[in-house]
Amino acid sequence: LYKASIQCIPGLEQLVAKELSALKINSKQREIGRLTAVMNTRQLYAVNVFSRFATRVLVDTASFTAKTFSQLEHEVKRLNWSGFLQDQRPRIRVHSYASKLFHEDAIATRLYRDLPSGEGVEQQILVRVLHDRFTVRIDSSGEPLHKRGWRRDINETPLRETVAAAVVASSAWDPHTPLVDPFCGSGTIAIEAALHATGQPANLGRAFAFESWPCFMGGTMGSVKGEAME
Repeated sequence: LYKASIQCIPGLEQLVAKELSALKINSKQREIGRLTAVMNTRQLYAVNVFSRFATRVLVDTASFTAKTFSQLEHEVKRLNWSGFLQDQRPRIRVHSYASKLFHEDAIATRLYRDLPSGEGVEQQILVRVLHDRFTVRIDSSGEPLHKRGWRRDINETPLRETVAAAVVASSAWDPHTPLVDPFCGSGTIAIEAALHATGQPANLGRAFAFESWPCFMGGTMGSVKGEAME
């Protein structure tokens, strides 16, 4: 099982929770823009494929306390990345608040020293430090989930697909009636409405970071995609 954090744009938490419930996942809102849930492998894949409103799905990999760099280095050496990292290129993002170790670049440097790395795809790792408590999470999504894979030319300020999907969902629009968007711009709302009306999963046509993990289960992903295309 995975302990996951599902990130979303503030205000979309209820919509994300409803999606998770439809996938038989119980979630809790921990803070603005973040829900947590425990899910199995199939559910992790399914959230990434089906979610119209989430931004990222992060998996917790470690939690520990460190007040000195010596303690941090000791804990980092104990981390087990065998199921997540092989030949990817790790990219670490650190955010430290109210902690003795506050130099974020120095924290990242210690982590890079003991991470497996190669020339493969980029793999994002997020580290949050709050009151000296470290939480290390790995990004299962890769590109943010609002990047569905269909957009080719990007305007200067495009409407995010997740926001467009939320507008459609919140409007109580009936897919059996016409949808009118007189200020459609690049048509994001209309396209998200069409995906909703046809029941097509939002992210079926794109790749995910978890597909590069050593623990990736191709058969399970094939089953999720098969369900999505029914």
